[in-house]
Amino acid sequence: MRSVTFEAGGRELALRMDMNALVRYQDRSGETISAAIDAIMADGWDVLRGRRLFWASLTERMTEDEAGEFMSELGLGRAMELTGEALRYAIRSLNGQPEEEDAGNAPKPRKKAT
Repeated sequence: MRSVTFEAGGRELALRMDMNALVRYQDRSGETISAAIDAIMADGWDVLRGRRLFWASLTERMTEDEAGEFMSELGLGRAMELTGEALRYAIRSLNGQPEEEDAGNAPKPRKKAT
C-alpha cells in the first residue's frame, strides 16, 4: 500500500491508510471508514474526524494531540489534502484497483457478449 510522505516538525513523516490504520480509526471513533467517507462527502471535513483520520494513518505512532500539532504546522487544508490522498490509495487498494500512477497500464474492460 502506498504512503503519502510530507515534512513537518523538521522530519519526514508518512500517512498510510492500511488495515491497521482502518482498525485504529474505527476503534477510536466508533465509526467505520465507510461512514467517515460518507460523512465527509455529505458535510465536508470536520476537524475531529479529520484529525482522527490523520492520526490513525500516521506510520509513526503518536497521540492524537501530537498529530494535531503536525496538522497545525501543515495547515488544515494541506493536512486534509494529504489525508484524502492516503484515503484514495486505501480505497483503490481495498477495491483491487491499481494505484493512480499505474492506472494507465490497467487492463481494458472486457466487452460484454452480445
